[in-house]
Amino acid sequence: HGISGAASSRAVNGEAKGYCRMSAEQPEGVKKDWCTKCQLVRPARAGHCRLCGRCVRRLDHHCVWINSCVGEQNHQAFILALSFFMLTSVYGITLTLHTICRGRTPFVALFYCPGAYSDYSSALSFTCVWYCAIVTAGMGYILLIQLLNISYNVTEREARLALRDNTGRRLLGGLVIDTGQYNRGVLCNWGHFLSLGSSPPQRSAEDIV
Repeated sequence: HGISGAASSRAVNGEAKGYCRMSAEQPEGVKKDWCTKCQLVRPARAGHCRLCGRCVRRLDHHCVWINSCVGEQNHQAFILALSFFMLTSVYGITLTLHTICRGRTPFVALFYCPGAYSDYSSALSFTCVWYCAIVTAGMGYILLIQLLNISYNVTEREARLALRDNTGRRLLGGLVIDTGQYNRGVLCNWGHFLSLGSSPPQRSAEDIV
């Protein structure tokens, strides 16, 4: 009884965080969705994260920068954080370049700014701008891939599996992998993404009875 109670407690805590902790025996028809690590049947699009040690609903990927998985419950917040980072970073770079290299557009000033090293303060600021520009370019690429994946209703995990199993189509020069399984058109796909986490949790048969 003690083991059963502990398992039930973990299940409740897992669902509160958006993780799939449904207990179920392994029938023959659900071997594909059976997680041998968590000993449960995963819902559609859920995946097991070996770093977190649990199954996550609609798993996209594990982000080392936030030390957490990006899934159904926090994917919207992840996109919002990336967007705010891009806006503030571009604003900071533009403001600094306008201060150091007056009369030049930010893009031109980034590559040609004769007075950037005239004094220590300007040199340090210009160097920091270049570091910020490199990081911003990388984050911009990540945000672009995320937005394309949302438009095609595919997760990073599903894209990797499709490439491994050779079941997906490379589109837009390979930037996105369309599995075709959940793609319902751009508008419907974005509507689905914006409604993530808003649906009430499904009740088990025991709760209904």
